Amino acid sequence: MPFPHSTGIPSIDVTPQPALLDDTLHIRLRGFEPGRAIALRASMEDERGRTWTSSATFLSDQQGCIDLVSDAPISGSYSEVDPMGLCWSATTPRSKRGTFLKRGSEALSMELTAEVDGLVLASVPIGRHIIAPGVERISVRHRGLVGTFFRPLITSARPALLVFGGAEGGLQEGRAALLASWGYPALALAYFGTEHLPPELTCIPLEYFETALTWLGEQEGVDGQRLALMGTSRGGEVALLLGTTLPQVRAVIAVVPSGLVWESESESGYQPAWMRDGQGVPCLRWPSGSPTAEVDEGEMRLYLAAHPEATEQATIPVEQFHGPLLLISGTADRIWPTTYFCERIIARLDHTHHPFPYQHIAYQDAGHLFTLPYLPTTLTWHGGNAASMAHANADYWRKIRAFLATTFK
Repeated sequence: MPFPHSTGIPSIDVTPQPALLDDTLHIRLRGFEPGRAIALRASMEDERGRTWTSSATFLSDQQGCIDLVSDAPISGSYSEVDPMGLCWSATTPRSKRGTFLKRGSEALSMELTAEVDGLVLASVPIGRHIIAPGVERISVRHRGLVGTFFRPLITSARPALLVFGGAEGGLQEGRAALLASWGYPALALAYFGTEHLPPELTCIPLEYFETALTWLGEQEGVDGQRLALMGTSRGGEVALLLGTTLPQVRAVIAVVPSGLVWESESESGYQPAWMRDGQGVPCLRWPSGSPTAEVDEGEMRLYLAAHPEATEQATIPVEQFHGPLLLISGTADRIWPTTYFCERIIARLDHTHHPFPYQHIAYQDAGHLFTLPYLPTTLTWHGGNAASMAHANADYWRKIRAFLATTFK
């Protein structure tokens, strides 16, 4: 029922619906009393069962409408005009660290409600999907691999990506699922921390990734001559390492990488992180002796300068890679100084006149934890601030899409 002086039945309109996770939602409120403060609240649940909530209060216009594409809240969990502000500004009271967990490829459900003076006048459920219609999800347990292959509905062989995460371990499907939703077959690969794989990021054979890449190139709908790697953090490190040695790799996307090979993530003593032909790949020891201790740019510069021979041995020869490179970093990264690391990579490519396109995008005030677009970014123990991290997550994903379109046109 309309309430006094309203312009119709209060409602919340959301487009597109259904939406992919990286779609920008257009949220409009209609039928409310003009000039009233209306609280819009969002609620969603992560894979740990934690509830995340956000809210923003808006002033309805003379027609009793609010449009989140153009209207800024007068108060709430975010302050500027941002159509996705309710998504990234959500918080949970049950955690001070970590992040909004989204390892799988299931849809994310969100509920929006509109309230006036504490009375709910309209609500709408929103489904934010990670897999587009027609994309096939295939569990991969062949040749010792642990992964999930996402194959889009396509009629010709397409460029494909091997996608893996970093020191968090396990299998993360989201990035691969969204890439496949764009039309790129993608294999999400775990390399430690699950099933029969090593429990820690320690002594991981590079041949395992080569097996995965070979398997990917053999799949129906995949152009085996146009394969790319996408890795994040320690995964970005190994993506760069693999790009210098595997001729079938045609492009590398490295998100918050180092450009140097570091020792394992084990707290039990020195071990190499990566193995090749049964031998440890030369690596640097952690500056602080612990993989979990933060090291800023100044400390890292001093450390590398104090160990020139070890640094040279551990430096990944990116100039040997025969393909385009895209590097992503955050200037407020508290895990390691990834912007400095990426600048070192670019300097090396400049010095050797690398003949292929390469680009480094550094996001101001963004931290280490680049995730899927439009997920909550309010737990910023990894560095940066929530708004900057939200912008970076949305923009780097667009930059990746543009990079792939240019590389594989």
